[in-house]
Amino acid sequence: MKIIKFGGSSISNAKRIKNVIEIVEDKLQKRQKIIVVFSAFENVTDELLNVGGKAEQKNIKYKEKIAQLSLRHAKMSKQLLKGKLLCETLEKIEEFFSKVYDIACEIYLTEEFTNKRSDLLLSFGEQLSTFIITKAFQQKNINADYLDTRFLIKTNSNFGFAKVAFYQTSKNLQKYFKNSVGLQIVTGFIASNRDNQITTLGRGGSDYTASIIASALEAKEIEIWTDVDGVMTADPKKVFNALPLSELSYKESFELSHFGAKVIHSPTIKPAIDKQIPIIIKNTFRPEFLGTKISSNPEEHPYLVSGITSLFDVVLLRIEGDVVTESSGVLGRVFEFFDKQKIDTLFISQASSNHSICIAVSLKDLKKAQEVIEKEFVFELKARLLEPLIVEDDISIVSLIGEKIKQNTKFLAVVFESLANSNIDVIDVVQGASKLSISIIVAKIDQKKAVQVLHEVFFEKENKNINIFIVGTGLIGTELLNQIKQEQKKLQRVANISVNVCGIANSRNNTICENGMNLKSWEDCLKGGDGGNIESFLHSLKNIKLSNKVLVDCTASEKIPGFYKKFLENNISIVTPNKKANSNSFRNFQTLQKLGNRNKANFFYETNVGAGLPIIETLKNLIKTGDTILKIEGVLSGTLSYLFNSFTENKKFSQIVKQAQEKGYTEPDPRNDLNGLDVARKILILAREVGLDLEMKDVEVENLVPQKVSNAKSVEEFFLLLEGCDNYFDGILKKATKAQKKLCYIATLESEKISVKLKSISKDHPFSSIDGSDNIVSFTTERYKNNPLIIRGPGAGASVTAAGVFADILKCI
Repeated sequence: MKIIKFGGSSISNAKRIKNVIEIVEDKLQKRQKIIVVFSAFENVTDELLNVGGKAEQKNIKYKEKIAQLSLRHAKMSKQLLKGKLLCETLEKIEEFFSKVYDIACEIYLTEEFTNKRSDLLLSFGEQLSTFIITKAFQQKNINADYLDTRFLIKTNSNFGFAKVAFYQTSKNLQKYFKNSVGLQIVTGFIASNRDNQITTLGRGGSDYTASIIASALEAKEIEIWTDVDGVMTADPKKVFNALPLSELSYKESFELSHFGAKVIHSPTIKPAIDKQIPIIIKNTFRPEFLGTKISSNPEEHPYLVSGITSLFDVVLLRIEGDVVTESSGVLGRVFEFFDKQKIDTLFISQASSNHSICIAVSLKDLKKAQEVIEKEFVFELKARLLEPLIVEDDISIVSLIGEKIKQNTKFLAVVFESLANSNIDVIDVVQGASKLSISIIVAKIDQKKAVQVLHEVFFEKENKNINIFIVGTGLIGTELLNQIKQEQKKLQRVANISVNVCGIANSRNNTICENGMNLKSWEDCLKGGDGGNIESFLHSLKNIKLSNKVLVDCTASEKIPGFYKKFLENNISIVTPNKKANSNSFRNFQTLQKLGNRNKANFFYETNVGAGLPIIETLKNLIKTGDTILKIEGVLSGTLSYLFNSFTENKKFSQIVKQAQEKGYTEPDPRNDLNGLDVARKILILAREVGLDLEMKDVEVENLVPQKVSNAKSVEEFFLLLEGCDNYFDGILKKATKAQKKLCYIATLESEKISVKLKSISKDHPFSSIDGSDNIVSFTTERYKNNPLIIRGPGAGASVTAAGVFADILKCI
């Protein structure tokens, strides 16, 4: 015998109900003996609660809600049934909703929505869904019977969460099923007391129904069908890479349930434990997937923890004072009072000084808990033996559960270090009595990030995540997005690296998708974004609760580097080809370097110099290994390299500049290339890497065009004035050619002095062989004194620059 339960999400519409019937039919064809339990249709329980709430508040719209619910059930029936079965079902729906209407009217008139009335109202959710589905089975000529568990499962009168009378219930179930013949389609969640008044079994009551029946009939297995692949390592809504677990112990699943895992509810587990009945969690939408098996002796999985859960609506009550220290009975009194008022304690901790006690309760119980403590300890509060109750309500509980926790002495150290590295403060921590769980209280705003960080540590060591936010969608930004799109699947498959683009911004719009966006449609996502400027996007980025965040600045903006310091301080890495930050003041350069080294964030900027060439990395490695830099020379502008490599006696310099602009080799305004400032910034960055305290004013820069030409009012006027300089450049070229030399615009660092100027170099100079837009750098060091170390290659272009940025991003693992 197997007891099978389907939740509300599995039967939310006619198509899904048909899918469920196929699953059950498959089991029947395999001659499996089964009983099937159903929840109400998705969201119907909440809608019925809403009806009761509106009626109690004298809100006449409760009638509209009832009409909408009736219409939904009728519409679904029409999609599943026809003929006589449809007529019978529509009559039953009308009968059920007539009763719902009567109950709601009673609540409206009395203005009292008691737990007893709530149970009565909510019971119609399961009655309706199960009746309709029974008829759908019959429509397919399956011998199915509708079973209303109100007449079999007996409870006390604790309406809202009734306690099951197991002895009487087991006798009722055994007697009924001994004589049953057809497939039994059973209502979950509902029961009745000894006076046959309707009660409900609380949260997860339909699962509990399945477990109660399984225990009474000593079933072989309980299958709970839901909308996920089993018990997950974390809530998939909070952790994109949450994994299904193949097996769990009863104890682990009980702890997971207690601390917020919604896929399994703690009352369900107890009857299964008593009779050692395995519980299988299955996915209705992927029936072929094995799911999670919960039993007493599960197979060992490779992870240190089994799952990470979190509770959001939590408050911490802090009781402090001398009476706590002096009296051993304070805690007992609290528990006694809470038990009387049915207040659940999520966890409790006591300071080693015994001066204070911390109790975590659900937010819904806060008012009641405050009243209880202030009433029961009124004498101690008046005598100042107790301080006024301290309430911390901006908190969340994050719990790690697993059988192996108690065996690992370094577990807590790993947890605390991981959270500290992500700037998450731990407010309190407690280990469960079973030693299967560790619960940590963090600020509510840190909850999601804490879960993600811990999930990465304990479940994703092999799978590494990088969550990137790209600012700037010009040539480099667009090419970078294309390269990531092309390589995402390969990186995941080959290196277990997930590169998730979680945000994109440009000067017109921005968009954020915390779970990562589909890069096939990133332009549409950006167009449909929230608007606003880049600064608002950057402010939002700081508050997004994701781990391993990387800001990728693909702009030439001077404003955005102003945010770098704050990001690094908040452990957000930065990757950028933007030279403005590192060529700003030396003090700013040092600050960013220190933050990048001190915090658990990276600051990578290889593409500041030489696009994708490993110039900065090579220089850093030379210095790290103890070499001394004597001289650095470089052709550091792909644009100027192209101009002078293309400049021959039969061409005018102004024409070459115009052609370069048309090909996209220059800035929109070529003066920004010809003034030499871009090259000056690059050589200044290299000088600072060497350790020199130099500023832009210390760089001797030769502007290639006269001041009059530079001051032109427009680009068009600039080109007109540049034509007047052609004779000047012709003269320089002829002089160099006559001396059998080549023109190169070279940056030089030597003896702590920097110059950037146009030079004539001989044919035996290592730079004389470059062509096209190549960059070349020469490092003369103590080790490479007679034969300088040369790095040469493409130094411009969106493709190579984006590739260099992509390489820096991958260093952020």
